Amino acid sequence: EAEYTLSVLSCTNDSRNLIYEDGALPTVCDLMKHSNPQVQAGACAVLAALAGRDPRGHGSYSIDPTKEEEVDDIGTLPLDAQIFIEADVVSTLVPLLSHGNATVQEEALHAIMQLCPIERLQTLVLAQEALPKLIELLHCGTILAQGYAGTTLRLLACTPERLEEIEAAVPTPSSTLNWTASDDEKQRAIVR
Repeated sequence: EAEYTLSVLSCTNDSRNLIYEDGALPTVCDLMKHSNPQVQAGACAVLAALAGRDPRGHGSYSIDPTKEEEVDDIGTLPLDAQIFIEADVVSTLVPLLSHGNATVQEEALHAIMQLCPIERLQTLVLAQEALPKLIELLHCGTILAQGYAGTTLRLLACTPERLEEIEAAVPTPSSTLNWTASDDEKQRAIVR
């Protein structure tokens, strides 16, 4: 229940900063390593909320390209990315993508997706070899997991080189995933 409360409280940039300043991030990371799937899922949900970005923190729901301070904030988190790097959250989250509990997978994906607008964090996600699992969950996960995985892959495909890397990782019909003949077209279009 504490995880749920923290995730609800983390709904604005100011409250995210306050929760971080009160020292919750190390505890959240420890809870993601807990043996109880409900606790793990809750901790991942808190991390996703902490990594989220509330455009209302600017006083508007959309970025105004005429206001330099808003343009400069595109692709930033309310908490500095270095905080998540130092807490080593990516290496804790990526193994949870292989968890046997679908809710844990969904919440871990949600947290990774929330971290992926930042290039430094994208690099860490790819370095943890999350790409095959993201593609597998896009193909075989729950509907929610598919949505998070697809969005994460789109965020990761931010350069032509990364897009090629992702496309190369998509299995062919003869590989280990159970692709059907109609999936040939899916393979070509999966991240486009």
